[in-house]
Amino acid sequence: MTGEQRRCRSADAGAATAMGELTVLLENRGNTVDTETRVRRAAEAGVAEAMHHLAILLEKRGKTAEAERWYRRAVAADHRAAMYNLAVMLEGRGAIEEAEAWFRRSVRGGDHHAMYAVARLLNKRGRTEEAEIWLRRAVAGLRPDDPRSGNPTSGGPVRGPRSRIRTRNSSCCPGF
Repeated sequence: MTGEQRRCRSADAGAATAMGELTVLLENRGNTVDTETRVRRAAEAGVAEAMHHLAILLEKRGKTAEAERWYRRAVAADHRAAMYNLAVMLEGRGAIEEAEAWFRRSVRGGDHHAMYAVARLLNKRGRTEEAEIWLRRAVAGLRPDDPRSGNPTSGGPVRGPRSRIRTRNSSCCPGF
């Protein structure tokens, strides 16, 4: 039995790691029909990683409505990366408030990159002071639940690198 055959059997059985590897392998070969068939089978069986992969495949093919449904199903199955990707998709179609809510959930789930997205959206909406706080926290590597940082909506202090306390009134990031 070849390595690909083992990955196919594992993926068919719902192993998330094998599913991801097989998806990449088949896509690199240009075998999109087999890729989608296998990923869809696992997604329909309730494998969150497969739901996420299927959503990505569908989005790449321009099937955004179906991709969104699979992102939402993956999120419901507690797939954290799907939260971020759903937010990106929503932002792309102009659903900014819903995108921000998903980016915030993604941050709470541990996705540090989503902090930059929250800052970007707040800035676009004219909430520059709050955006600055989120951006400073992202740059400093602080998570929302980090006791060293203030809550971004409270206007409290935000600790940056080297533990210097910065306030909302400090100058930050010209042009942001």
